[in-house]
Amino acid sequence: MGNVGLREKGKHAPAGTTLRARMPDAALPTIRLVTDGACSGNPGPGGWACILTTGTRTQELSGGERHTTNNRMELTALLEGLRALKTPSQVHVISDSKYVIDAFEKDWPGNWQRKN
Repeated sequence: MGNVGLREKGKHAPAGTTLRARMPDAALPTIRLVTDGACSGNPGPGGWACILTTGTRTQELSGGERHTTNNRMELTALLEGLRALKTPSQVHVISDSKYVIDAFEKDWPGNWQRKN
């Protein structure tokens, strides 16, 4: 996956907050991944979307669930965006989700891997 950088937008964090999971690799292509998820009721019907951009190429992905939660849709947007990557890349993630940002600030993926 390469480098994963995160920046929150909106009222959840100061504009321009950037987190790095790994050191940047200048040889890797840079991908911008913008994510969002929402739910009507919690749980209830929900949806997710993401936009991947590199150079002049843009790919939009979206989906939904009949019975889900807001946090699940936020994470699904991120995961589906990462799954769409075809080659190792440096990824800059932009999200307004405190839940998504906390996952990286608190190293939840590393903790999950260490615990199997």
